[in-house]
Amino acid sequence: MRKILFVVDENRIGGVSVVVRDILLNLDRKKYDVDLLVLHDQNEMLKDLPEHINVLYGTPFFDTIDYTLSQILKTKSLKLILKKVRIIIGLKTGWIKYFILNERKKILKEIKYDVEVAAKDGFTAVFTAFGDSVKKVHWLHSEYKETNSNSNYLHLFRKVLSKFEQIVAVSEGVEKQFNAIYHMENKTMVIRNLIMVDLIKARGSDNPVYYEADKINVVLVGRCHPDKGYDRMLQVIRMMYDNNQLSKLQFHIVGDGPQRIELESIVQTNNLQQHVKFYGMVDNPYRYMKNADCVFLPSINESFGLVAVESQILGVPVVATKNAATESIINNGKTGIVVENTDEGVKTGIEQMCNQQRFSQFKMNLMNYNYDNTESLIKLNEILEE
Repeated sequence: MRKILFVVDENRIGGVSVVVRDILLNLDRKKYDVDLLVLHDQNEMLKDLPEHINVLYGTPFFDTIDYTLSQILKTKSLKLILKKVRIIIGLKTGWIKYFILNERKKILKEIKYDVEVAAKDGFTAVFTAFGDSVKKVHWLHSEYKETNSNSNYLHLFRKVLSKFEQIVAVSEGVEKQFNAIYHMENKTMVIRNLIMVDLIKARGSDNPVYYEADKINVVLVGRCHPDKGYDRMLQVIRMMYDNNQLSKLQFHIVGDGPQRIELESIVQTNNLQQHVKFYGMVDNPYRYMKNADCVFLPSINESFGLVAVESQILGVPVVATKNAATESIINNGKTGIVVENTDEGVKTGIEQMCNQQRFSQFKMNLMNYNYDNTESLIKLNEILEE
């Protein structure tokens, strides 16, 4: 039996946490003894893990890794500020290697792993690279052309990435953008995300939300974060409202995050409450998606478009902005619409939502939608067994 460690920086509700969960749910427990290390515990995404997965937690050293310095400064906590500054100095000077080696001893004791997977871009790669696992694998989820989280420490990350035997991108677009910067074509491959189709369908049918029948109900699922493009969407909605173009549209935003207060303020200031509703963080977003007229992804950046796949599994059409993922996931004009990643593109997408006859046809087309995990499972097992 092979001993495997998956490393995540945090476990907040979001795409990466769902992807890691679905990988773990698909691993053969007779072949793999799996530990999951959460460097900074947020107490959000552990309840759906298989019972046999052993969960480890990071030390207080990692309390600030998933926050920016500006976010930490706002806390006015001297303890947190000093922790963040120490990490930044470590990353800038290369001393981070020695910090990591020290923390690994505290967390992992004498455990040895056959394979260690840095399951997210950024700090998990640093943690894994300086360990002593037999084989190291790094998973990529970011559009590196737009959001290279390593950009402030390029010299360090070139060294870090060189220590990985395999680098996995969740889409061809992510792989292409990564190699345009790091030129590691000999190490990279694409494994599309594993999707728990039956779980999504079951949870979508578990007490589904019913919306006003005389409205066109548009659902957005994801963290309230600048990458998701919600602020841009609200500005477009505001202009359409001023021009009496919103008609029967209602937008339902499911998710929490650092931008939520700002987004709610935009809605309040512009009297858009009758068109935009916030539901915050929920345990089961699929019940909100199930009866929607469409799901909207106005993202600035999107590496895979997990919500788009989940929506189509539930038989709900998708409108999405063009990025590294959406064109390969959505059959444009058949199961949804892909628009330009601009303000005008977002406006076009919203206008198209009013064409109820077209979206009814999209729903008919989605009755035969199928997401096949076979190829991804084969590739995953090959990586872990080599």
